[in-house]
Amino acid sequence: VTGNIVGADTYANDANNNTITIDGNATVNLPTSQSIVGGYTYLGNANGNTITINGGTITGSAMTNSISPTAIIGGAAFNDTKSANDNTINLNGGTISGIDLYGGSSMMENIEYNHSSNNTVNVAAANSFNFHKINFVQNLNFLVPSTIKNGDTMLSTENLTLHGDMTVNTTVNSQAALKAGDVVHLLAASSITNNGFAINLAN
Repeated sequence: VTGNIVGADTYANDANNNTITIDGNATVNLPTSQSIVGGYTYLGNANGNTITINGGTITGSAMTNSISPTAIIGGAAFNDTKSANDNTINLNGGTISGIDLYGGSSMMENIEYNHSSNNTVNVAAANSFNFHKINFVQNLNFLVPSTIKNGDTMLSTENLTLHGDMTVNTTVNSQAALKAGDVVHLLAASSITNNGFAINLAN
């Protein structure tokens, strides 16, 4: 697949409660300004959408100053009065590189609106997810798998930008063969832009 994958695309209505699942050996190439979006709207809300990546290969070339991101986006609302809330992205398998990750994007032409809350990313595999930027994520959950090894990294990015406080939760599979002194990197970020917000470690 080359190009956009969109759960719902509407101009005037809400784009809520849509689901996208990518499985198996799927290959997705996202050219510049093309994205995987759960729900996309200009004049409505984009709430409660879910994207699940269980396998496959997703690649692209994100551009730092592009008006339209090359990204996985839970929900996108391009209006200064509407919201992109309660969206969920599940990263269970496959490989992802070169693109951005947005939990719930409330912005237009690089003007960011503060209507993004309670957007969640769940990460359940290691050494598979390398993003250009991560934005608009308020809940970040690491489900450390049984296959985890010393030195593994579960999520990496060139830049993490906070749009509201972020809560980080970690659950380790009881079958994980880790021993005292082993190190697992949950999030490797080259830089963090906190915008005055905090990262809270829940456990």
